[in-house]
Amino acid sequence: MLTVTVLTLVFLLEFGLPKLSVIKYLNEIRNFKIFEKYTEKSYEFVEFMGLEKSKSVGFLMFAVLLLMVGAIQMLLRYGFGFVPMVLFQVLVLYYCLGDSTQTDYESVFIAKHEQAFGILFWFLILGPMGAVMYKYLMVSRLTLSGKFKHQIALTDFIHGLAAWLPARITGLIYALVGDFVSGFHCWQTCMQSGRMQSSQVLKDCGRASLGSMPEAEGLGLVERAFIAWVVLSIIFALAIKIEV
Repeated sequence: MLTVTVLTLVFLLEFGLPKLSVIKYLNEIRNFKIFEKYTEKSYEFVEFMGLEKSKSVGFLMFAVLLLMVGAIQMLLRYGFGFVPMVLFQVLVLYYCLGDSTQTDYESVFIAKHEQAFGILFWFLILGPMGAVMYKYLMVSRLTLSGKFKHQIALTDFIHGLAAWLPARITGLIYALVGDFVSGFHCWQTCMQSGRMQSSQVLKDCGRASLGSMPEAEGLGLVERAFIAWVVLSIIFALAIKIEV
């Protein structure tokens, strides 16, 4: 029930309690600055050590961040109990789902997936570590400069693997909350090519799911998709609990 509780509380924070002053404050600090600073400082150290060309160093920075999150979670779980662990997971997921001002994407359908749907998927699979993992991959791709081309290549590769399945689930959800006939037909076409880039799948399925509506209506579509993602995630978590 932990995952269901966390998802429900995050859903309420997103849609049920947006006018409370404390929620407004939390929204103001929900951005990618923590991840950006971690990436910048980590690679400043890499540059200082003269290891810019080492792919393994980039992987190490990635692993250290995940291990820190995992260690905090284990400490809370076995040292402080259920409630602190729930609060920690809610804060991590709620923070990772922020960054709605980031606009370095060619389509709102890609942006919403990177900022929310991919994070939700990996939270379901790995908990807070999964949410942080996907957020870090997304931010580091936007933050690293050309002199770290070896690390950028590794990050892009891992991100591509991490985005493959959730992007295709998102494409289907776009169809479910939009023009189903057009969107589902596009999704089927995309699924026939496993090598198609996830960003292309998201963009094509999103546009097709708009049907005859103008692309300006895309914001409404992705908001409905977000609600669908959360609801389906809760159902999935409940199903797993019942099965166990």
